[in-house]
Amino acid sequence: MGIGTLLIVILRDTAVLGNVLHLFTLPGLITLRLVNIGATLSRMEIIFAAALMMLLFFKITLLLYISVRAISSLFELTTFKNLTLIVGVFLAFYAVTLFIDPVLHAQSAQKSVVIVWTLFEILIPILTLIIALFRKLPKNNEKEKAIIKKTDYKIQLNYQWLKYKKKESKSSKTKQKTAKQGG
Repeated sequence: MGIGTLLIVILRDTAVLGNVLHLFTLPGLITLRLVNIGATLSRMEIIFAAALMMLLFFKITLLLYISVRAISSLFELTTFKNLTLIVGVFLAFYAVTLFIDPVLHAQSAQKSVVIVWTLFEILIPILTLIIALFRKLPKNNEKEKAIIKKTDYKIQLNYQWLKYKKKESKSSKTKQKTAKQGG
């Protein structure tokens, strides 16, 4: 289904833009900008741009989460909240300084990024999955079980404490009511 959709989009862009297709970084956006069917189906590129922004946000968020989890697993950190902030700030500064000129960014997107993204987003994850399947990972780690047990115990204690406080507040309210009625 994904390949069929991709094929339809490529055929649509080629049919609309023709020989100038290679000039645009986002030919789908340009194609939808040209759509003008009455007053109702004009400015379709706004929907495309909003969807593209949401998809890029989710993609970056997922990749940031995976990176932070991998680093915390590599260094055997128990919490990764501070690491998330550090990696996020690093990526923000890196993104700003990576391409100073928008033209260079567009050239990179058309030529080299396709190869790099294929490597990092398809080949390495598939290779990692295959290695994990051969090594029969993830195994239940005793350290992780101890952390889960400790967390469950803390949650249970907090629940019991809240239950006790609630009971105590009810009993103090009833004592206050009986004192007012008696006095």
